[in-house]
Amino acid sequence: MRIGVVDIGSNTTRLLVASVEDGVIVPIDKERVRLGLGEEIERTGRVSETSIAAAAKAVRKHCAVARRAGVASLDVFLTAPGRQSD
Repeated sequence: MRIGVVDIGSNTTRLLVASVEDGVIVPIDKERVRLGLGEEIERTGRVSETSIAAAAKAVRKHCAVARRAGVASLDVFLTAPGRQSD
């Protein structure tokens, strides 16, 4: 089975597409896009509409790559930027 995970972190969005074989995760594809959301939160206390749009674009791209790879499951996680911004 192929799975996909998108992680929206403080500095980058990351994609991992992997297969699970006999309980072992085998990476198939990895991507990342640098966004610097954490830096913006430190400066302004929030994430701007422009940065939200950039993050959404990156996540859409990651999801498209994962779907083309034939993932059966795709999860998207928002970590620190979601907790730290207003």
